[in-house]
Amino acid sequence: MLLSTALEVVEEEQVLHHAARIKCERSIALADCHAIALAQKLKATAVFARQGDDLAKEMKRKPFPIRLYFLETQRRPQEHQSRSR
Repeated sequence: MLLSTALEVVEEEQVLHHAARIKCERSIALADCHAIALAQKLKATAVFARQGDDLAKEMKRKPFPIRLYFLETQRRPQEHQSRSR
């Protein structure tokens, strides 16, 4: 498993310190800071279930240096309509 590229082990302390820096600079949830810090470390996209108000506000104030992807905005219109009934 360690030779596989499907799983990458990342040193927690580096991500933790970066998440703390993000939290000091931004008014977003600590869990969001961790997701963004890890995505930056891996040069990946940070994936979130939905875009909260605090994250939207921070994105307008100062864009993040990585791509953020929100699953909620990717829902097909038919799925959304059937759930609202």
